Amino acid sequence: MYILFSLVALILLLPALCYRFERRMVWPYSSLGELPLYPDTTGYGNRWINDALEAGFCFLGWASDLKGKMYKMSYAMLVSREGDCLAVIGFGYVLNVRVQGTTLYCQATNGNVFYTSDNQALIEIDLSRTWHSQLTQAFTFSDLLKYHRKILSTSGAVVQMFTAGREIEEMKRLREQRYQSLSKMGLITYTDALCEYWHYTTYGAIRVAFVNYWIGMMRKLTFGRMFKSV
Repeated sequence: MYILFSLVALILLLPALCYRFERRMVWPYSSLGELPLYPDTTGYGNRWINDALEAGFCFLGWASDLKGKMYKMSYAMLVSREGDCLAVIGFGYVLNVRVQGTTLYCQATNGNVFYTSDNQALIEIDLSRTWHSQLTQAFTFSDLLKYHRKILSTSGAVVQMFTAGREIEEMKRLREQRYQSLSKMGLITYTDALCEYWHYTTYGAIRVAFVNYWIGMMRKLTFGRMFKSV
């Protein structure tokens, strides 16, 4: 039993240390442009953007990652015709490791956010319990959207529409509110006076490392069937 606990502690130690000392950004996206900063080498972005456009989404623009030179990522931002859903389609490299994935965001009238992704690496469990994530295995944008709206419907949440022309500003505000809540709970601390950068406290790092590991592992093993909305 002691060996098992030691192994678990060792597995969680490295991510906990990363969470504790990694400096993060409240809003990691650059201003929108007309072209991606980094090329779509696999064609993932092109396929998913075209599928999103066919599903009635409107293209808002391209953003890059502001977290540093190690993050060579391009993000396509789109919004649904109805204004209820914001899509972020990303691809590129982080530490020379290829990363690609799509995340759909909806805001509820009570201030909560529901988001669905096809890549576990794009999900981080929110300890404030105001951002609810879903992981699903989707091969097209349409499949991801269908699953997202199904989960949202079963949650009973009342969706609040994004304001036309202000979708990005409102998404940024939702992220700011999330980190303000985590700060008040003692889970993160800001590292600058403008509250643009933050990192987890020791307490927050241990908690998020544990929660992310177990939920992420169970989601991967069951292809998202367990812990569908957390």
